[in-house]
Amino acid sequence: MMLDRLTCLCMACVGSMPSDLYSNLLPLNETDRRAITGVRQPIRYLYRDLKVYRQQPTEATKTQITADFVALCTTETTCEPLNHVLRGLHRNPLELLRVLERPE
Repeated sequence: MMLDRLTCLCMACVGSMPSDLYSNLLPLNETDRRAITGVRQPIRYLYRDLKVYRQQPTEATKTQITADFVALCTTETTCEPLNHVLRGLHRNPLELLRVLERPE
């Protein structure tokens, strides 16, 4: 079965592995390890909130998820590869958060 682009994007936002965003990053030192660890919880919260939103979409939740996404993506860490991943997400928020427009 071929998945359409919307389905793939929604799966990227609320798929089964929220850690995929940073799982390929290898910390070079303790500072990098702390930076990567520091974004894990916000990513998990965003993932959890997107799953809740799919079940019960509200305007307030949509606004909060968008704000949390922007805050996460504009975070500057001491780990440049992680910053690159976050900037990449921030470049295309409308596409990545399309699930907010079509939660079904």
